[in-house]
Amino acid sequence: MTSYITPRLLQAINSLEKRYPEAFKVRYGKDYQLERWIPADDPDMRVRNQFLAQIKIGDQRKKQNYTVMHRVLDCYNRYMTTSEAAKYLNMDFSDVKYITDTNPRLRETYAKKQHDFKQIVVYDRINCSYQVYRDQYQASSKLGFQRSSDLTYYIKQRHYPYFIKGRYKAKRKVWFDEDNGM
Repeated sequence: MTSYITPRLLQAINSLEKRYPEAFKVRYGKDYQLERWIPADDPDMRVRNQFLAQIKIGDQRKKQNYTVMHRVLDCYNRYMTTSEAAKYLNMDFSDVKYITDTNPRLRETYAKKQHDFKQIVVYDRINCSYQVYRDQYQASSKLGFQRSSDLTYYIKQRHYPYFIKGRYKAKRKVWFDEDNGM
């Protein structure tokens, strides 16, 4: 707000106070409805009105940014990546990235959700045990795959019905927590 305050604005307010003292009288606090006392075509009044219009535009921008931030946060809560969120919101990737980088709350949420999405839960049918792996590579090596991309086929679907190699089931930890199990 202070970036809009100029010496011209301060001069205009001082000259309005000198020319229209009844508008600035203190009575139960200040009455800032100067339009009742001062004509709209007064040049100093125009300077004041331009200042108020700039403040109003700035408030609208803040409100728009706040709304966009909440839409991006909603996407991150659905475990979307930045590019998926940009595509979903019909926005440019760099805009979504900028909004995320400038807001600490969004940054934390994005990091946490992406960390949770990478974790894999593996169920061993023979031992009747669950093991959590921090990434796809560790889980695929436990299951005996040569490449971590081989596991991608099984964890793409949220509810893969068959056992891997007749013994294991794998699921993203996020889905495991939401579904309360396999």
